[in-house]
Amino acid sequence: MMEPGLYRHFKGNLYQLLGTARHSETLEEMAVYRALYGDHGLWVRPAAMWDETVTREGRTFRRFTPVPPYRFYGWEWADCPPCSPADADLRDPRMLYDLLKTCWCADTCAPRMRADWSPDNPTLGQCSVTAFLVQDIFGGKVYGVPLPDGNFHCFNAVGDRVFDLTSEQFGDTALNYTDCPEQFRETHFAKAEKLERYRMLKGLTESRQKG
Repeated sequence: MMEPGLYRHFKGNLYQLLGTARHSETLEEMAVYRALYGDHGLWVRPAAMWDETVTREGRTFRRFTPVPPYRFYGWEWADCPPCSPADADLRDPRMLYDLLKTCWCADTCAPRMRADWSPDNPTLGQCSVTAFLVQDIFGGKVYGVPLPDGNFHCFNAVGDRVFDLTSEQFGDTALNYTDCPEQFRETHFAKAEKLERYRMLKGLTESRQKG
């Protein structure tokens, strides 16, 4: 049975299966889905094609593979492509997020939060090093939400796509992403420990990319 939810096509793009419908003339069951990139258009195709497998270069794949739901801020619009062909396998920031979940650790967490970091809250204390890594790969600008303690929570904007890969650390607390000041790596990385954490996260990410 086809369950509504997120699916990744074997070529890499992400789609949201909305449900199924019947063709009015043939009664054939059709999958109704939305592309989560470009103009986010609605599409239909025979439901039988949704569940089938395809073979390319001697390897067999499911045409659409279900993926867990994303919960970071702006995930629906985090569809910008990487700047360099060298990062082509990271098709969009959501794929980078999937990779980062295997890389974030206590050593890449901000020291003041390290005692509270855990695999159950992997984005805690990871905002600036993550946001500048995102900028390396997808371009755009880094902005900061002012926090009560005087620090900034960093997030990304690429064109009109605004997203925050580390927003889940705030739980149900909603952040205000409007009119936030731009953040610069020269300022953040003036702190040697933060530069070291950024380099560590970047190294871990590159290592996981290579498999």
